Amino acid sequence: MDKIQTILAALVVGLLVIATVFYFLGSGASARKLASKYYKPTFLVVGANGAGKTSFFYSLLAKQTVLTVSSLELNVTSISLPFANPSILAQYQFIDYPGHLKYSQLLRKLIVDDITVPKLKGVVYVVDSSSQSLTQEGKITAMAKELFSLLSLTEKIPNGVDFLFAINKQDLFDSRPVFKVKQMLEEELARLISDELNSKGLTRGGSGIDNDDEDDSDSFNKEETTREFWRSVVGSGKFRFEMLEGNMEFIGGSVLKNKVSNWENWFDEKAVNYGGM
Repeated sequence: MDKIQTILAALVVGLLVIATVFYFLGSGASARKLASKYYKPTFLVVGANGAGKTSFFYSLLAKQTVLTVSSLELNVTSISLPFANPSILAQYQFIDYPGHLKYSQLLRKLIVDDITVPKLKGVVYVVDSSSQSLTQEGKITAMAKELFSLLSLTEKIPNGVDFLFAINKQDLFDSRPVFKVKQMLEEELARLISDELNSKGLTRGGSGIDNDDEDDSDSFNKEETTREFWRSVVGSGKFRFEMLEGNMEFIGGSVLKNKVSNWENWFDEKAVNYGGM
């Protein structure tokens, strides 16, 4: 009998130790999130350098055209939504993220560790629709790579995260129509995803995108997880934006001409759906 009691006592102690470890691991993760000043319901504005992100950011805040230069650091403020119904305003964090390539690796940390993906209420991807911009060598590929990385994060939560593709500079005489910009991005993303699925690399897929976290010892498993994720999205078919869980809306406008009402409507719809949370 004493032997049985000893065994039971050892089991109870073991369970308590396991429970304690899990408690502290969980509370540690929560503490890190709470310690971040960015851990709030957030709308994030991203895109290539010169696309008009910062002008977009300030035009929605100031309700008028604001001429700016490319940001070299985060612009962070709060935004009251919905625009169309002041009686039910709720506050959201509004972040304009720099488009310079040297900041691209820090974007993942901001999304995963600081804001956290479930707190993302929408991502605005601003695109310069002028032919001069879109035909620059490597421009579409660079945008598709950034989208590949973003979607690899945002699509892994239930229902994904909604994206607004703000197709800016539609007032220019050489601007590409919205459907054409969508087609260009979709085709380049399809190519990157196909390369990723067909690659045999250990730490990088054929897309040339490094998806590893800081712990290189687990790089193979993380790479395979990303690859399997995209395989589950496209199956044996070719990538289309409609395959994604989040809603991908392509809407044209012009910050310079203050044609932003359709973009504001998108924010209003999200704010009403989320009920301020």
